[in-house]
Amino acid sequence: MDKYFYSMNQEDSNENIYRLNNIRDNGRSRFRNISKFYEGQNGGGINKSQSYNGLNNGGLNNGLNNRNYNSNNSDNSDYQSQSYNADLYSVPLYSSSSSSSSTSYSSSSSSSYSSSSSSSSLTFSPFELRRAIYSTQQFFFTHQHPDGYWVAELEGDALLQSETILLLAFLGEEKSDLANQCAIHLLDTQLPDGGWGMYTGSKSDINNTVKAYFALKLTGHPSNADYMQKARVRALELGGVDCVNSFTRFYLAILGQIPHSVCPAVPPQIMLLPRWFPINIYSMSAWSRTIFVPLSIVSSLAPVRQIPHEFGIKEIFIETPDKWKPLVAPGKKQVSNPFSWDAFFRCCNSLMWACRKLGITPLRKKGIELAKQWTIEHCKNSDGPGAIYPPIIWGWIAFKSLGYADDSAEIKYFRNQLESHIIRNTKRGSVRIQPCKSPVWDTALTLKALMLGGLNATNPAVRKGLQWIRSRHIKQDGDWSKNVKNVKSNVGGWCFEFNNAFYPDSDDTAMALMVLAGRFDEAKTINKTPDNPLSTETSTATSAMSSTVSSTATSAVSSTAASAVSSSRQIILRLSEIRDAIERNDNNYKAGSLPPDLRLLDAESDNSFDNTVPSELDIAETTSALESGLRWLLAMQNKDGGWGAFDHGNNKEILCKVPFADHNAMIDPSTPDLTGRVMESLGRLGYRVGQSAVIDRVVSYMRKEQQADGSWFGRWGVNYIYGTWQALTGLTSVGIETDDPAVVAGASWLISHQHSSGGWGESPDSYFDASLRGYGTPTASQTAWALMGLIAAGKHNSDAVKQGIRFLLDRQREDGTWYEPEFTGTGFPLVFYLKYHYYSVYFPLMALSLYAAKSEVANVSEYENEIILSLTRVKVFSPEKEFYNNKRSDDKPEIFEITKPISIQIKNKKFSEK
Repeated sequence: MDKYFYSMNQEDSNENIYRLNNIRDNGRSRFRNISKFYEGQNGGGINKSQSYNGLNNGGLNNGLNNRNYNSNNSDNSDYQSQSYNADLYSVPLYSSSSSSSSTSYSSSSSSSYSSSSSSSSLTFSPFELRRAIYSTQQFFFTHQHPDGYWVAELEGDALLQSETILLLAFLGEEKSDLANQCAIHLLDTQLPDGGWGMYTGSKSDINNTVKAYFALKLTGHPSNADYMQKARVRALELGGVDCVNSFTRFYLAILGQIPHSVCPAVPPQIMLLPRWFPINIYSMSAWSRTIFVPLSIVSSLAPVRQIPHEFGIKEIFIETPDKWKPLVAPGKKQVSNPFSWDAFFRCCNSLMWACRKLGITPLRKKGIELAKQWTIEHCKNSDGPGAIYPPIIWGWIAFKSLGYADDSAEIKYFRNQLESHIIRNTKRGSVRIQPCKSPVWDTALTLKALMLGGLNATNPAVRKGLQWIRSRHIKQDGDWSKNVKNVKSNVGGWCFEFNNAFYPDSDDTAMALMVLAGRFDEAKTINKTPDNPLSTETSTATSAMSSTVSSTATSAVSSTAASAVSSSRQIILRLSEIRDAIERNDNNYKAGSLPPDLRLLDAESDNSFDNTVPSELDIAETTSALESGLRWLLAMQNKDGGWGAFDHGNNKEILCKVPFADHNAMIDPSTPDLTGRVMESLGRLGYRVGQSAVIDRVVSYMRKEQQADGSWFGRWGVNYIYGTWQALTGLTSVGIETDDPAVVAGASWLISHQHSSGGWGESPDSYFDASLRGYGTPTASQTAWALMGLIAAGKHNSDAVKQGIRFLLDRQREDGTWYEPEFTGTGFPLVFYLKYHYYSVYFPLMALSLYAAKSEVANVSEYENEIILSLTRVKVFSPEKEFYNNKRSDDKPEIFEITKPISIQIKNKKFSEK
């Protein structure tokens, strides 16, 4: 194969940071502005090495980028194993005085890049940008499930595999195929120091290390094996079993390694406490509640499965359990004050265990019965209680402890739910477990990304996705209704998973409302030639739905259809009045609730009666879902003006002092990142500051939550980059001007933390050490977040944004995706992190599409010398064969040929590539 080498000295001139190189490789136009070296290998593979000159700042040599690509794919595609060094990305583009100079990511280092770099050196052609957008859109078109949704793997850490083995050991199935396959994956994820971490690039964690070591012993791995010896040494270095948290202690107790009395007491009698009492199950966060209830049964019954001594882990105990220190949440210190709440609850815990030893357990049986019934009730219309992994496991253990047989409906239910979260690697012979599934979240974000690129409901994929989102609307009263007053029935939101009837959440509901609102958008056409694959679907937009159906046609519709059409017309006529009624919390007002700036369009109508009626009904149903979801979302606003995830007013700090609270997530208060998304959704629906009490309160909340350096905390995404993006987007969506001091400060913080590569990155370490905020390996998803935040702040023409766009364009893979091994999602800060495998796909697509729209990128077909070739070989998502984006290098995806040629047009000339 020919060799191509393009070199660039980073230090020569700021005006030569980027150089436009048009590479036509196998008929593809690709632009690269980085140093390249391609060299062919035997077997048709490609070995790619990309090198950059490093910057030496104050003796610290920080290479901008040093990546090794290895691909043995015969089709020369970009499914490669990539190795990153986080330190190589540590040079910030602009200095920030707010960051600590003592961190390894020093922002005070001098850099050859500055904000004065010439914008002329940051150019890229509209063709390159539009082709990048099209490639990713094509990826999603080929990955859409036939039912209309998108879903990718949601990856957690080693605890999911190890806890599954511990569960199976409790059931006597530690030698089963599932246990052995989980063990293989544990070995694959063991760190070089012998332990197991919580995310890519993390240090070893004591809880994960202890559980993984125990799980491997239970599955028959010899203690004298090198990897087992390394794990044992690392566990002891981290403090041994003595330092594990409460959840780990419960697993050790049911397997006979420690007495149950070492675990915090989880009394089922709490099920009897009324909601007005300061501590009750509904004052806990939703995720803690769904774990607490079945766990209270386990704690009360104290089941134990005694395992042979040789499979135990006494060798990694330092002290006997009776000498262990009190449980403390990560990131917090033990409180020694005897008059503190911590001391009070520790005293209560000791008292409860003393009463149990004496046989003083009033109302225990009644509490267990209520906990059992509550768990059964919350399995209905849900993928397990709460539709997440821990309640499924503890529900299973609880019902086994109650004596339920393996063939009972209850035990089968829990087993099936666990099975549904398994991803099998048939080549490796291993499995990994998902903590839950994310179809509503993935689908809504994918739809938003596609719609930002100019597509609307006239596109079949978008229309089908919108219909699926609408079908997931939850209208039954869930746990949220316990603390929400004056909300009538038939109101509800959207959950995260396929089925989670009791727990719709504000984040997913906000996203669903945003994309459903797009159902009424006018078609935005870039290229009006239908044959051009980059153009959006064209349609004729009408001004109001009342004109779409003639009086003759309406009279012929069935009474049900006519009623729906009439109802939707009434909604159009009275939108302003309806919104005012919602803000007054006037539940007697029965009409719809959409704001006045949404226009209904007959996008699908071709003036035929057969097509018009389904379109009218679709609009009416979408309108009804929007009304219901909007009412629910507004009712969930907390008194401080913000939003939590699952509950209203769930902020009783006293619960964070109980011994069981060491997972750092006992309550669900307002958070600025989630609140910012809700603001964006409400802004999309026409709400504006100064015109709405709801918005005025939330803007006040966001101002209070802004950090001194201009950033905002991110609870559900890593971390301050996520929070700052959401805050900036939310504030400007409701009418806050871009020159507002809060917006200017937030944008300045993002710019100051841009890396010299053009990207942004932040490690979950910033949850532990706030001085690390904004520092870490640049990723596609976090770069996209920063870009969207800056664009929202009116910086779309800035050099920082252009460099960020350049970063994404240079790193896009052949299939339209980006490689991202980092975890950029957050489950529980300091405890559990997530990798959403689509974050590195739809967020970059959003950023590129938003930039293209803001920059008014010209029609691609105007460039007659540029050719867009269709992607003829693509990776297709197959739920049956479990092909997910970003799977590991040993999971090479199957390649499918597109059987139908895609026509393309350049200056009225048609080409068709088969």
